[in-house]
Amino acid sequence: MSFINRYFISAGGNLMKTLMALLVLLITLPNNFYAEDSAAWKVFTVKDGLASNSIKAIAVDNDNVWFGTKNGLSRMIKKSGVFKSFTTYDGLPSNEITTLAVANSNVWIGTNFGACVYNVDSDRFRSFTIKEGLISNKITSILPGADEVWIGTDNGISVYNKSVGTFTNYTDADGLNKKTVTSIISDGSQILVGTYGAAINVFNRMKKTWGLYAPSKEMYTNIVMTTQGENIWSGTNGGGIRIYNKQTKKWTTFTMDNGLGDENITSLIADGFNLWSGTFDGVSLFSTKQKNWKVYSAKDGLTDASITAMDVDGNFIWFGTDNGVTRFNKILPEVLISSKKSFITSDNEPVDIDCAALSYNKIKSFKVEYSTATFPDIWMTKGITLPAKAEDGRFITSWNITDVPSKIDFYNLKLTATDVNDNTNEAATAIIIDTIAPVVTINQTKEEEAEGMFTLSGLYNKSKIEKIVITPGNVNAIMNPEKKTFMSTTNIREGLNEITVTAYDWVGRTATAVLKIKGKRSGSGQAQAIQVTQNTDGTTGSKLIIGDKMLFEPGSAELKSEVFSTLDKIIEVIKQYQTSIVRIEGHTDNIPTKGGYYKSNLELSNARANNVFNYFVRKGNISPDRLKVEGLGDTKPVASNNTEEGRALNRRVEIVITGTTIK
Repeated sequence: MSFINRYFISAGGNLMKTLMALLVLLITLPNNFYAEDSAAWKVFTVKDGLASNSIKAIAVDNDNVWFGTKNGLSRMIKKSGVFKSFTTYDGLPSNEITTLAVANSNVWIGTNFGACVYNVDSDRFRSFTIKEGLISNKITSILPGADEVWIGTDNGISVYNKSVGTFTNYTDADGLNKKTVTSIISDGSQILVGTYGAAINVFNRMKKTWGLYAPSKEMYTNIVMTTQGENIWSGTNGGGIRIYNKQTKKWTTFTMDNGLGDENITSLIADGFNLWSGTFDGVSLFSTKQKNWKVYSAKDGLTDASITAMDVDGNFIWFGTDNGVTRFNKILPEVLISSKKSFITSDNEPVDIDCAALSYNKIKSFKVEYSTATFPDIWMTKGITLPAKAEDGRFITSWNITDVPSKIDFYNLKLTATDVNDNTNEAATAIIIDTIAPVVTINQTKEEEAEGMFTLSGLYNKSKIEKIVITPGNVNAIMNPEKKTFMSTTNIREGLNEITVTAYDWVGRTATAVLKIKGKRSGSGQAQAIQVTQNTDGTTGSKLIIGDKMLFEPGSAELKSEVFSTLDKIIEVIKQYQTSIVRIEGHTDNIPTKGGYYKSNLELSNARANNVFNYFVRKGNISPDRLKVEGLGDTKPVASNNTEEGRALNRRVEIVITGTTIK
């Protein structure tokens, strides 16, 4: 079992004078099925969970590998390696699958008794046969698209329109060279169709017309196709591989004389600059860069040399045979570096760099380099020390960085590893060096303010500050990242008050500023009437809570005249925030309304919130675009409705000043 260790390295002192050592631990990647099984060749059979060893089709999506077999559909979850199989009992038209294709969360399945689609999210199958409009139940190939699905059969093509739910059928009478379809692929605005005993059929999606790419001499049966740039690769049953260049309109042929392992082609996959060809006698790999062939056979690790299906999955190639499945890792060693927030501080806090690399046995050499964001392509090794050798592919390298300026710098860290067979791979990750400690200051205020609501503001520095919290109230201040300013509202009481402002940066460092201010008695009862707290959802801004007893008579939505001075004070606070969206929420207890004007608590709460809104607009001249009104009735209680005290707390109006600004 592989694992990751985290190393936490402390570094202190003045960075302008002190050498900082960053230790990067490169170890085996954890909790990943692919990473744990590091063998170049891996065989899967019924013992591992396959429905059958006779594989007819393979398809890969982000999370799964799908295998069409003679005995049903098998799904392997990549992360865990767990298999699950499906049969006619689950909804397949037949257990003997002929073709597979994946699109988003849908798996399209072809059999000799119709087609079906399996939706991973709903775990349901839907079947299509000649009863639904298919031209034939014998399915040979499927190409799913955004709006339609092309289904090849032994009697032509059926195109399923997803939005309408109907089929359009094409046969040799409609323009196909031959009606027995072997392969369907997409080539931009064209659909390419391979048929038995014919060339490449071309369907123009815009014009809805058929054409033909045909060689000057007789072409063998076109079994499979793939595209790579301007080239269309066509695998045949005995004639090797034919390549048609759309630009030059010329054909090229690869046979055993050119290095191809066998001329009976069963599958083709274009993978970057490489072309993989499955044959009756192994796998032939063609490098379009080096212009040469490499042949893999059973002695290299294939469970069977006769290939029936293939698909590519990142660094892995899956080969289906009649004796199970072989997974091949095409690049060794597979190297990976992962990193979380990495930083250096100038105040004796830890340096936390968490890196991991997947390393295989028999590594011959390794190298660690770094580059700067300014010159990302210039890789350097200055300050990096490597051990003499890596034990089991694991090693520690130390990275000495000197004279780091007081700023946030971005670096790229790269690991390159080479095995004894001279297979080389590399991986890189971003490392962020942050030497700016957070700083926060409070703008100057009067020494004495009236008790009740109090709004303060301040500045913060260029450190990556994620939040600023004001106490009392634990309110997340509204921040302006461009101006590096913040603003928040809290409560002050009569007498001496101490307000603490704490700034938190992205790596957990803090900076604190304290404001001591005297609250003088207002005599209006406002201090007891309005409670300032943090927003319940944890977002930035303040919540001003006013009990309904102060604002309204029981069962009424009309504002009391004596509350106007309190609302005027709230208007002053709202205006200080200039562009913030303000939400006015009406809340009630759960006691039903009786005999009044309002039929429900929801209506009452909505009317009360709207009357506060109207006062803010008319008296305060606040733009209605900044104000959002919502009556919530008894849906969001803050206390139990089983007691009079709790119900009194639930009857309230909340003025929520948010960090969202009007556009």
